Amino acid sequence: MGDTINSIATTHGQYYQLGLEQDRDINNISDGKNDIVVWYCLFGGGYGNSPNDVRNNYYLYSKGNVIYTGAGHSTINDDEEIKLFINAIVAAANVTAVQPQVNFVSALNPSAETEESRYYMTDQSSWTTAGADGNTLEKDMQFYIDVRDYNMVSADLSNEDKKQQKMTVSFYIEDSNGTVVNGAPSGSTPISKVDGDIAQLTAYGSGGPVALSNDGFVIENNAYALTLHNVEKYLKVANGEYKQKCKLYAKVTSTVSLYGQLKTNTSWSSIDLKQRQLFEMD
Repeated sequence: MGDTINSIATTHGQYYQLGLEQDRDINNISDGKNDIVVWYCLFGGGYGNSPNDVRNNYYLYSKGNVIYTGAGHSTINDDEEIKLFINAIVAAANVTAVQPQVNFVSALNPSAETEESRYYMTDQSSWTTAGADGNTLEKDMQFYIDVRDYNMVSADLSNEDKKQQKMTVSFYIEDSNGTVVNGAPSGSTPISKVDGDIAQLTAYGSGGPVALSNDGFVIENNAYALTLHNVEKYLKVANGEYKQKCKLYAKVTSTVSLYGQLKTNTSWSSIDLKQRQLFEMD
């Protein structure tokens, strides 16, 4: 579709202004992004005095899994408007299949930048001394994730739907003693679940700690901090050498009831743990 449509069927002006400043997630914590997106505005005639007035002269907008269109007030004959209406219907149907989004980020903040890699420090390339405390400077490593499921927009779900929704996250790391997990982006590389080495998450804002349950960590749309304890055992191979690169994975599973049907989707994200060695100076 183009940026403009030359002709639309007769429709009507809008009776209400859009609350464009609204920024409310399911846990009422702001993620820094407006909830409403206006795609097309009315133009021409009196509307031309205020072009692209998304607050007052909107024609097509979306909010979570709700899509509003000004089409249908009268018979539609223009091909472009028909295509736009079909796009709106398809988008409304597809929104039930939207996967949750999870990213490792650089800080405990929903607006933090995505983090793709993290260095861990060793004071020598290998460490084989029995009973030693280890060689990595980080015995525990802290990470942050940001999780979004746009099917779980509180204002767009009925109370009955909300009772059935659930989102969990679990964590895995590349490990030669692990197993190959179907559907994981690690492919044929074995991974191990490390939820037990994390024990709890800390939510951004007033969410507080999230304890480990049988299904993993039960979460909402938010950013979370986690500490992976005793990380060295996953970074070292059998001969005492350290891995140049090791991936940590976050797996988010979301189940939500939309229009009476349960929808479950899963998404993965990863961060590379890369070795950086310290050297003695003469």
